[in-house]
Amino acid sequence: MLTDTWLREISGSEKTGEETMIERVGFISDTHGSLPDTKRAMEILAPVQLWVHCGDVLYHGPRNKIPEGYTPADLAEFLSYIREDQLIYVRGNCDADVDEQVIGRPLSYDRRIIDIGSFRILALHGFLESEAERVRLAQDLAADLLVSGHTHRAVLKEEGGIAVLNPGSTTLPKDDAASAAVLDLRSGEIQVRSLDDSRVLMNLYLRPQDKRPQSKDEANSLPGYIYYSNAARYSGRQD
Repeated sequence: MLTDTWLREISGSEKTGEETMIERVGFISDTHGSLPDTKRAMEILAPVQLWVHCGDVLYHGPRNKIPEGYTPADLAEFLSYIREDQLIYVRGNCDADVDEQVIGRPLSYDRRIIDIGSFRILALHGFLESEAERVRLAQDLAADLLVSGHTHRAVLKEEGGIAVLNPGSTTLPKDDAASAAVLDLRSGEIQVRSLDDSRVLMNLYLRPQDKRPQSKDEANSLPGYIYYSNAARYSGRQD
C-alpha cells in the first residue's frame, strides 16, 4: 500500500534510508477515516519531512456523515507505515484507545509542543478549551505557532502575538474547501492550501520569539512535549 518510492516523493528524499533535513512541516486534521483524502493532502503539500496530525484520525464521528472513501482500517494500515519521527499526532474527541492500537503510534497526548528550526509549535485538537485559553497557553509556553483542528474550518491569523492555525479538514470541511497547511522552516511562511485545486487559500509569515532557556530534560518534563534540536533531521529508514 505504501511504497518506498511514494515515501521518497512525499519527503523529497532521494533514498529511503538517508537522513533528511526537515525543511517543511505539514499539518493535517480531521481525516475521519478517509484514506484517499489523507493521501491527497500529503501529495499536494509535498515535499514535507515532518507531519503533524491534529486529531480525529479514523472514526467519522456520530455527528458527521460517513465520508466518501471512508475506510478507517485502510487508513490505519497506511499511517502505520509512516515512522513516528515523521508523523506526530494529538488526540481528538473522536479518537479512542483502539485507534492508537491499530495505528501503532502514540495517540494519547492532548497536546504536543514541538521545537523545530527557529520555531516553537503548540499543537492540540481544540475541543477542551476556548480559543482565548489556547492563545494564553501558547503565550505562556512562548510558542510561535498555535495549531488546532476540530472545527473543520481553516483559519490562519495572528492573535496576541501568536500565529493561530487551523488547517481545516481534509475530509469533511465545513467551509468552502477541504484543506491542509504547510510551514516552510526556511522562510517562516505558512500556507493553507485547498485540496480541491491546490491553490493557496491563506498565508502568513512567522516571526520567531525569544524563547525561555530550556534544556532538553526540562522540556521533556512537560506533558506531551516532543523535543527537536535546531538541526532538525529525521532518519528516513523504514522498519
